[in-house]
Amino acid sequence: MRRKATTALPNAQTRAAMAEVDEMVRARAARLPSADELSEELAAESGYELFE
Repeated sequence: MRRKATTALPNAQTRAAMAEVDEMVRARAARLPSADELSEELAAESGYELFE
């Protein structure tokens, strides 16, 4: 006998976990728009010039 195909919907716990991950991703979004700005910030924080 063949099983009927069903579409499983996420339960409340899964939806809550998915929302939590979405929030974590938003919170960790890139705060510097380019690699150059990242390099400049790292250089400023460390006191070393990364690229000359």
